[in-house]
Amino acid sequence: MTIGQRFLSRAVLLLGLLLTTQIQAETSTWTLAQLMLQLSEIEHRETRFTETRELSLLNHALESQGTLSFSAPNSLSKQFDPPHGLGYGIEGSRLTIRRSDGSMETLLLDHSPQLLAYIASLRAVLAGDLPALSVYFETRLKGSYNDWQLTLLPRESTLSQQVSQIEVTGQHADIRKFVVTEQGGDRIITQLHTPREN
Repeated sequence: MTIGQRFLSRAVLLLGLLLTTQIQAETSTWTLAQLMLQLSEIEHRETRFTETRELSLLNHALESQGTLSFSAPNSLSKQFDPPHGLGYGIEGSRLTIRRSDGSMETLLLDHSPQLLAYIASLRAVLAGDLPALSVYFETRLKGSYNDWQLTLLPRESTLSQQVSQIEVTGQHADIRKFVVTEQGGDRIITQLHTPREN
């Protein structure tokens, strides 16, 4: 082996050690605060989704697709594709439901604590708003920057009577899936797709 080859070999080895050390450091120090900071840096999201409902009363799951949009700090909309056609938009504490027949209904979330808490989980995660999330849920984070799972356990009794937990998984600042598990065992699985998956 020539001197030049030895130098190149040692340089590659050193680079590998540095990268390994950096990855280990990122993994060992990955915290909920860091995750929320990463999420908060994305002020607007628009993505396709697939929603699957697993209901104990049915022998098969119900699947639908649509588009999810979020703009910080608190604007959220979810529009289902035909034939469902149902959609809803949330601005602050106001929920507007758009039905397939063109009719609309507006509700104040303040009058429905259970619905408010559920929507807060989705909106607070998308916004990276840890204080808002902590009002309604206990939080447990595991994994690393490259593959994380956030478990939300309801604090409010009105919500905990209906929802056992909510699991959010993702990679980096990309949220990939929301799984809502109800007390009876029914689940609502919302898979968010990256552009290349559409």
